[in-house]
Amino acid sequence: MVMASIVGFMLALVAAIFMGVILINIDRISDDKAFGGALLAFILVFGFFLYMGASATMITETHPIYSIGDSLGVEGSFVLGCGSINSVPVYLFYMDAGNGGYRLGHVEATYSVIYEDAPEHTGYITATYPSCEYPNGWDIHVPKGTIKREFNLDSS
Repeated sequence: MVMASIVGFMLALVAAIFMGVILINIDRISDDKAFGGALLAFILVFGFFLYMGASATMITETHPIYSIGDSLGVEGSFVLGCGSINSVPVYLFYMDAGNGGYRLGHVEATYSVIYEDAPEHTGYITATYPSCEYPNGWDIHVPKGTIKREFNLDSS
């Protein structure tokens, strides 16, 4: 919704600038239709901005996952279960492909949150987001004990 609001705001700003140019040069415009067209364009763009900000339908996606790994410590390559994409940390997981197989999926780790609250031997990812955007972050639900708590200060 934020992206749609920003796009709508930018369009409204461009329309307002266009409208200002028309008003400044109104004495040079001999046809009243040009002014009416500019006013109509401004109203339509501003209406679009309000519509996108107020009426975005929320979508909730939930996908079961069968294994998960992170990309910490791996840069620019993939190893089964973990990796990174353009040096962006990601969570890699296997999900049902719908035909008896599994498909490798990934979500950006920076904006995702992991919860250790799923029943044993199960896991799922979920996101709720406006229909006009792609989700930034996902909620990842894994069984208790999945996250390994270790502390390592390595200066290399």
